Amino acid sequence: MMNAGVSRATWWLGFGGCSDSTGGNFSSSLYGWQTFGGYMVFSDGTPEYGCESAPVVPPGTLLPTARAFQLFSSVALNGENVLSASVAGDATDVRAYAATNNGGAALVIFNLNETTSIPVVVALSGQSAAYSVTVQTYSKAIYDQSQSNFWLRPRLPASAPRPCR
Repeated sequence: MMNAGVSRATWWLGFGGCSDSTGGNFSSSLYGWQTFGGYMVFSDGTPEYGCESAPVVPPGTLLPTARAFQLFSSVALNGENVLSASVAGDATDVRAYAATNNGGAALVIFNLNETTSIPVVVALSGQSAAYSVTVQTYSKAIYDQSQSNFWLRPRLPASAPRPCR
């Protein structure tokens, strides 16, 4: 949506709409441990009709779509502009998105490979250098804890912003 110039985004299904592994988007090529899914942002309390085999997920729990909105809420700000982001090297499993952000730039990088860390170099249009970086992480390790019903927030920086080269 950012790259298409969409200035506001909503989601059509906040709660509900669960389906089990007999239908829906359950390709073995998709990431995740879940045998249930849907297009909802928040759990309305599974199991429920349509996904009786789902584990108990308390109502109001932020699901992966909500985490994506949460992460992008730090990047896609009013009055800021999308920057094109290119990834050097083998970018098959890497997606990068960027925008101007309070006089600097914000960058979101997704690694689609669930088993391998991928070092990347990202170039942003209109940006020549960064003087500090603040990192916010939503990782596979954080997501995987949801299998034990721990739906954790992204990890925030433990210290001050780090200098960049």
